[in-house]
Amino acid sequence: MKRSLLTGLAIFAGLFQGFAQKYAPHEQWPFIYEDFAPAELLTQNGDRILLDAANISVGDAKVYFFENDTLKVSTRVVVAAKIADDNYLYASGRLMKVLRRTEHGAVLFDKVINLEAMSRDDVGYGFKSSVSATEKRNIFEGSNGATISLRMVQQPLEVLKTRKNGGAELILKEYKYIWINGGYVVRAMKNEVRDLPWIDKKELDAFWKQNKVKYSNDDGLAALAEYLYSKSRN
Repeated sequence: MKRSLLTGLAIFAGLFQGFAQKYAPHEQWPFIYEDFAPAELLTQNGDRILLDAANISVGDAKVYFFENDTLKVSTRVVVAAKIADDNYLYASGRLMKVLRRTEHGAVLFDKVINLEAMSRDDVGYGFKSSVSATEKRNIFEGSNGATISLRMVQQPLEVLKTRKNGGAELILKEYKYIWINGGYVVRAMKNEVRDLPWIDKKELDAFWKQNKVKYSNDDGLAALAEYLYSKSRN
């Protein structure tokens, strides 16, 4: 009985440790990925760029990379990227992760800094942030969170590594979008889709119900992308 109890506790401890070590962007490491990875970029001019170590900031959604062990930011407009086996498309001024690609569109996913939550002392669940509300306002509100990564540019890799878990853990908001060929982008919310100028609201309601479109169902959202494209062509 004692051995079974100890075994159970050991398994639980292992699971808890794995959960506790789950990566999350921090103030001093505000990147989507814990580690920089090889990347391929497609620029607005059609140029393809290969990078050995790249990442995307949750602040400005730009590509950051190391060159000669120094952090730099891409100054070119990147319309598509592949990093760490994930694909990204440029939409509404940000690089967003592709969840589903269709013939004429895509379902996109974006993470942005929750500035309102980050400016509070009480971050929920009975915990208090180690960074004061005043400090947070100075960090995030002055730049709308977009320049959090720019402060790191030109700093050496070895210095940045020492700060990898430094500062406050970033509280993020997550959104899904529908993107269709031609550059149209809309949040994957029924009320916002219904406001598209070329959409017949009654037809959309019927399509939504028939295809059981849900925010949590990427396949349904992919079908919605094709539907929106077909209607945009009429």
